[in-house]
Amino acid sequence: MTIYENMQAMAESLAKDPETKDRYDKATNGGKEWFCFSRWIMGSMARWNDAETVEYRDALVGRLVSTDIAYVLQYETAPDVVAYLKGKLIAAVGRETSPEQLAKRVDWTANARMRWRHITANPPQEAESWAGRKIQIGACFYSKMLPIKEALSKDLDTKQHYEFLRDGGKEWLCYSWWISEDRTRWNDPKAAEYRGSLTSWLGSIDIVDVLQFETDANVVEYLTKQLVVTIERETTPKRLGIKARILEDGLDKRPVYQKNTTRQLAANHGGGAGTICRIYSAMKGYADYLRGNSPGPSFWTHPDCQLYLEWFNKYYTPTCGLYRVQ
Repeated sequence: MTIYENMQAMAESLAKDPETKDRYDKATNGGKEWFCFSRWIMGSMARWNDAETVEYRDALVGRLVSTDIAYVLQYETAPDVVAYLKGKLIAAVGRETSPEQLAKRVDWTANARMRWRHITANPPQEAESWAGRKIQIGACFYSKMLPIKEALSKDLDTKQHYEFLRDGGKEWLCYSWWISEDRTRWNDPKAAEYRGSLTSWLGSIDIVDVLQFETDANVVEYLTKQLVVTIERETTPKRLGIKARILEDGLDKRPVYQKNTTRQLAANHGGGAGTICRIYSAMKGYADYLRGNSPGPSFWTHPDCQLYLEWFNKYYTPTCGLYRVQ
């Protein structure tokens, strides 16, 4: 069989296997093709350096975009494959954000900013807490993001893009909108401190997604550098080992606590606190990851959750009335 014929067989397998079909379905067309290639390589890693294989994979990855690569990278654990994709991801971002490409982009929030400027120009002084009571938020930096959240989620020009993103991407787009209103804000010390805290926990998928919408060279340069840092954080040997174990355990293959599987435990909705509830919660996080629907650092089992909590406690907490989360 030719390599392409092998890929066709892998596509049918990935699309039907209960263990892989969800995350395969969520991949873009380019991501699907890589998943097929990756499954074939895993059958024998000796193939990785075969001349015909190298030619095929380079041709394949050469036409993948950054969003394709960022997604499939979440499921690779072999060091050689991970190192290869990391380099290709940075190269893809470089192609997509060249000066020529940025010049072709339009400011996709410009019209929405005009329609909502009377609201975003006046950050609220109070907010409604999670319990429904009014709380004073004063000059909290995050108060500037609140009206922008509303605009992005409701305006017809931005709603679809905004809702597509994970939590980290949504938070960055609010910040990006605020910066776009006055580019001198980029160098404001408080703004720089905020973006440093925010990007400390953003995932590579978050950054690649929002890079599709940025037009300012300074912002693009900053996010590209941050992407390199983020990829390195996400692909340490320890984290690759954790991913490998989750993928090996899978949704159904290995029993947990005698007869329950990850899929079954994730379906439980235990109330209260304690070990059992934490098990259910952890299994939900693992199941979401295996299904291609990872909630990201806001979920407690995520390796970057502590970074998220540091941002949450400093910026988000004063506007929501929640106690500081440890």
